[in-house]
Amino acid sequence: LILISKTDVDVSTAGADDISSLLASLIGLENSVAEVSQQIEQELSTLEALSGEKQAIAQAESSLENQLKALQQKNAALEESISGLSLVESRLRQAALPTPRKSADKRSAEVGGIPV
Repeated sequence: LILISKTDVDVSTAGADDISSLLASLIGLENSVAEVSQQIEQELSTLEALSGEKQAIAQAESSLENQLKALQQKNAALEESISGLSLVESRLRQAALPTPRKSADKRSAEVGGIPV
């Protein structure tokens, strides 16, 4: 004997509703993933640009440090030159001072009357 009766809810209609809601959810998640992917790509491009700027700044900093060292060396050389010139100037001042001279009025008889 076979009993034919409806004992449970129709699975085919309930399954279709679940599938359509799952499909809508899946599409929404795919859209969210696409948006997040675009945001990540934008962030990556921004980071790459900033990395390039950072490298340019590092190179400029290195160049400026080299220029500073060169200027410091030049400054040290100029300071040495100034001190050398000061020494020369003081020697010239000493040389320019009048030296006491003996009077030329005295003549030596030994050398034939040349002023001594």
